[in-house]
Amino acid sequence: MSSATARLTAPPGPLRTMIDVTLGKVPLVVLTAACVHQLIGECGGTEKAGAWLSKLADRRRRPIGMHREGQTVWIPPAGWTEERLTGYVLAHHRPLEAQFGPIARWGRAS
Repeated sequence: MSSATARLTAPPGPLRTMIDVTLGKVPLVVLTAACVHQLIGECGGTEKAGAWLSKLADRRRRPIGMHREGQTVWIPPAGWTEERLTGYVLAHHRPLEAQFGPIARWGRAS
């Protein structure tokens, strides 16, 4: 599986649109804490942002990561087992560490 890393800056329009379009074009999207914070504001709260990300992961059939302080949590598409999520993430482990540095922990978002 090939990987690509893209650094995205805050868009002039909605961040949700940029995340959606990007996830449709690359195999893996990991949001920084700043992006998550902006997304929470755009969606009107943490629960609404989480629900939107879950729906997006389901529609795009790809997990979405959120990275902060050496930890990355994932929102997988509905129906993905822990083994499938682990395999997908491990296939991209090197590019993730190249982008964010050593990742001490990762897991499924609750």
